[in-house]
Amino acid sequence: MAAERYKQQGFEVIVEPDIQELPFDLGKYCPDLLVKKSESEGYIIEVKTSVSRTSVERYREISDMVSQHKGWRFLLITGEDAVSDEITIKAEELLSWEQIFKQKEQGERFISVGEVGNAFLSLWLILEALITCTRKANYQ
Repeated sequence: MAAERYKQQGFEVIVEPDIQELPFDLGKYCPDLLVKKSESEGYIIEVKTSVSRTSVERYREISDMVSQHKGWRFLLITGEDAVSDEITIKAEELLSWEQIFKQKEQGERFISVGEVGNAFLSLWLILEALITCTRKANYQ
């Protein structure tokens, strides 16, 4: 689902990239997705089915390694985020204000526990929803 979403937005997406396909050395770590906006910009994405099975410290280390490279970000997408109907944005749908505020609160919770990647995703979805809403309002 995440791979398709990025492909639809025009990104080059590599599912389960080989270590040689990564833009820089991440040691033995190999992400679930490599999403490239350009050769020097994109996302290293890990998709997990459950928050309870994630090693926060390990992902913080990976996030720190990735953040040392300008233009690159690490995102951790949990199964709950990836399949939640409340936060999925399709081109023809808009989030309600209640859903936007709920998503904002979720982003704040992620920030409070140091889950920067998840917070980024949550807050990015809000930004997309607001941009879509504004664009539709301007063209109607």
